[in-house]
Amino acid sequence: TPLFLFIFFIYIFFYPKNTSDYAPVITFPPIIMLFSMNLAFSISAINKYHYQIYDLPEFFDFLRFQELGIFFMVTGILLISLAFNRFKEKNEDPNPTTSSETILTKGIFKFTRNPIYLGFLFFQFGSGMALHHVHIIFFTIFTFLILDLFVVKPEEDYLEKKFGEEYLVYKKQARRWL
Repeated sequence: TPLFLFIFFIYIFFYPKNTSDYAPVITFPPIIMLFSMNLAFSISAINKYHYQIYDLPEFFDFLRFQELGIFFMVTGILLISLAFNRFKEKNEDPNPTTSSETILTKGIFKFTRNPIYLGFLFFQFGSGMALHHVHIIFFTIFTFLILDLFVVKPEEDYLEKKFGEEYLVYKKQARRWL
């Protein structure tokens, strides 16, 4: 519950009220991942230690693989780091609630238009594997859907309006996710 309150207060106090020149995303993207992971962990813990409504089938035990989970987590951190370095090189702010002055098309952005969000998904998936919490892995789908519909889509609409043909050409060159 404290993490849910923390996430809520970050949104209330820090989400910009001025909507002039940035993508109208639902909230800060890292908060979406943290909320999803916390919700998955909470559901898992409440079920396991309080209500015991269901047991996950043994079929999902293959997802409890610590070494592979750590690999996914490191891959996620690497994707995020490469993207942040590219933002820093171009003096851009990776926060989608700020104005964009340029389109990043080199480095990791040559392969995916959303390496930071992809890194979040890899990190969440890997965390679930490494911690042996299959619920966190399942909620990676929830995180993906929220990011895709309420962050990536508004960002793409904003960039199309702001940069026009230049962004449309880039969209044809780099995939949205993988």
